[in-house]
Amino acid sequence: MCWFRQCDLLRCLGRYKEALVAIDRAIELCPGNSGFLSFRGNVLQSMGRYKEALVAIDRAIELCPGNSGFLSFRGDLLRCMGRYKEALVAVDLAIEIAPNNNMYWFRRGDLLELMKRYEEALVSYERAIEINPNSVVLRNILGKKWLKKTLASYERAIELRSDNFCSWLRWGNVLKSMGRSEQALFVYERAIEINLNSLLLWNNWAKLLKSMGRSEEALVTYKRAIEINPNSLLLWNNWAKLLKSMGRSEEALVIYKRAIETNPNSSLLQNNWAKLLKSMGRSEEALVIYERAIEVETDTDKAL
Repeated sequence: MCWFRQCDLLRCLGRYKEALVAIDRAIELCPGNSGFLSFRGNVLQSMGRYKEALVAIDRAIELCPGNSGFLSFRGDLLRCMGRYKEALVAVDLAIEIAPNNNMYWFRRGDLLELMKRYEEALVSYERAIEINPNSVVLRNILGKKWLKKTLASYERAIELRSDNFCSWLRWGNVLKSMGRSEQALFVYERAIEINLNSLLLWNNWAKLLKSMGRSEEALVTYKRAIEINPNSLLLWNNWAKLLKSMGRSEEALVIYKRAIETNPNSSLLQNNWAKLLKSMGRSEEALVIYERAIEVETDTDKAL
């Protein structure tokens, strides 16, 4: 067991090559241990070595053919390899053995969705929810996949846990996607009461107000958001861009200057400041800023 525990620790640390050595040592000592073979497959999957992982899990299934977890894992490996039909067979076998395992039904739904069999996928997802109706995680995932059909799923998740920020945020996003803007605003307001520090929520809220033609309110929202999150490149940048879109370029320049005082190493802000200056006919000033942006480009800016 010492080798197995060492493998488990190394895997958790992301040291997969060392973990593989440890689990192989454990298998040498206990060659008939199906759990060790399954774990070897897990390590190999983490390394992207799916074919070898499949060999390991198949050997585990030979030793313990009635283990539903092994069959479900086999299905997941086959899914990673793009072999969806075979994966579905494996997951269906797991469900035959353990029909009340909600995650097997969820995995089945995921496979059917990848195969573009959407109605069947929905049935499997709903079965997963029936088995575990109190799973906020499942309801959130289901809501994310199926907009109109699953508003009730988010509502139910909120009934179960009214303080779950993710449920409120995603519910608002779904309402926004459906064009139900006023309802989305109400939901966003409730979400912000739970989590004032969500950059994504503040940004979504401001963008929704802008799309509704309520740009002045959007500006106020960005101002409030920046007071809470003064280091957010996203919020500063979008605040300035909104002002520019409203024809208020001088005010946008002020925002960029303030933003760069807070984030002096952001090439994103420097570049957009320079673009604004150029659009205003102030090319010489823009050139200076562009040169500064090249000097300070960061990985964060690239990500944004």
